[in-house]
Amino acid sequence: AEVILATVETDVRVDAAERLLEGHDSGAGLFHLVLRATAQALRDFPLLRSFRRGGRLRRWREIGLAYTLVDPERDYRLVTPVVERADGLSLEDLAGECMALSLEAYRGELAQEKLLGGCFTVSMLTGLEVTRFTALQNQFQSAVLAVGSPRERVVRQAEGSLAAARFVTLTLSYDHGVCEGFYAGQFLTQLKQSLEEPERAAS
Repeated sequence: AEVILATVETDVRVDAAERLLEGHDSGAGLFHLVLRATAQALRDFPLLRSFRRGGRLRRWREIGLAYTLVDPERDYRLVTPVVERADGLSLEDLAGECMALSLEAYRGELAQEKLLGGCFTVSMLTGLEVTRFTALQNQFQSAVLAVGSPRERVVRQAEGSLAAARFVTLTLSYDHGVCEGFYAGQFLTQLKQSLEEPERAAS
């Protein structure tokens, strides 16, 4: 069935997440924290790990999470390695698995089977000053999360003073034929809450 593309987005304050990661020995970065929080949230939103095919809705049983890599040695070709059972990995193990998959991809040694089985994709344009963008779903998936580059903006504190804070924009592209906007918005809201209370996403 043809994908009916729709999007929802939200801004997430990441100061606390970045401070937590600075003191973490896992070698994980903000992107890994987003991956882990996403994998855990997908447990509660099965429609976002489903897709339409042959007039039927099919659902992935396991949460294999794909993420995007751009290979500058191969004309900036996009590849999407899959972290299997990502929702069951610790932050440290997830970061290690991403590192291993990324190294294999950059060496041209990534096996074809490591590109299969993803129920959802997370995309980040690493190294670019792109604050928001819309990503497109992969085959056999109905949703993809685009993670913008961190940026600073001024916020008003609870006591009224002004301070600089860091934010990322999360944009969820989804198939409106699989779920409604309210459902997609609930997922994004849960993900935002998890990342703004990063102890939950990291533990």
